[in-house]
Amino acid sequence: MIEICDTYSGGFYPMTKTDKWQVAYITHSDSYGEPRELKRHMTTDEAMILIRGAAELYTYENDKVICMKMKNGVLYNIKCATWHHLKISEDALLIVVEDSNIKKESTERMTLYADCGIYKTKG
Repeated sequence: MIEICDTYSGGFYPMTKTDKWQVAYITHSDSYGEPRELKRHMTTDEAMILIRGAAELYTYENDKVICMKMKNGVLYNIKCATWHHLKISEDALLIVVEDSNIKKESTERMTLYADCGIYKTKG
């Protein structure tokens, strides 16, 4: 049997799911705008590929927020417990693969403040 999924709405939208993993689309929504908070999943990696549009991946490393411009067609694997945030353009489409059993309790959030400093790196 083949499952075909080609419909999605704004934000994070799971396309297919098994008992172990899920594949989702991410499209523009308020959640993927300017970074106001970072999150991290404590039980899973999160792999993503930018299909179209523009996206910036923010991470928190060594007490600094780092911003990386994502490239189309490149796989980015956000390792378990890595603080991160996506900022994407209105026309962006990303594919995400992750554990299907992510729980709110296993995802931590950190608020960013205006003076936190964001450091741009070459992407």
